[in-house]
Amino acid sequence: MLAKGCVLAVLAPVLATAVVFAGGVLLDMHNPDPFTLWAFGSAVMAVVGFGTLVLLAAFGTIDPAGAAVVLVYLGPATLVAGARLAFEARR
Repeated sequence: MLAKGCVLAVLAPVLATAVVFAGGVLLDMHNPDPFTLWAFGSAVMAVVGFGTLVLLAAFGTIDPAGAAVVLVYLGPATLVAGARLAFEARR
């Protein structure tokens, strides 16, 4: 697990760089602060990856039915906590 965590720590900033480059340069999207976007993207990728590694280490792999149960039970909690779905987002 330590090796996977090290690979994840190296790949998260690299993949965030690719995403910022693709959005800003290749797609010509407006990005007033690319460093902040890169730092936030790197942090999010690392946190999600480490969280996934911890859950897999704690519980092992689960079958698709178990994944559906986790999705159904944890989904409403994120909406209650203030998350918004894409079609609900407003400026």
